[in-house]
Amino acid sequence: MSSSFSSIGAKRILALRRTHRMSQQQLADLTGVSRSCVASWENGTRIPKASVLCEMASHFHVSIDYLCGWIDETTPIQSVGECFIDLSKLNAKGKETLAAYYAFLLEKDEFRT
Repeated sequence: MSSSFSSIGAKRILALRRTHRMSQQQLADLTGVSRSCVASWENGTRIPKASVLCEMASHFHVSIDYLCGWIDETTPIQSVGECFIDLSKLNAKGKETLAAYYAFLLEKDEFRT
């Protein structure tokens, strides 16, 4: 198993799936993989792709850091459009600065869709 994804991550995928009362097949359908691939993640023999980790983190309302076993906090992430940011890591000044920078980007034609 890669050092970037721990056995804790494998256990967390299993625990989150069960907590959300999902079958392996349902998680497979959600993430676009086979049921046996989900089983391999849960027993630690395969590592989910980054895009799959993002999908699971979003669905289970946890950070990728938690899902991978890098942190123990289960603080739900806050979504901003299609981008997921764990704002719990920022103090009030950090959140204010992030909001100001976001407003700045919206003012610029080159950054808007």
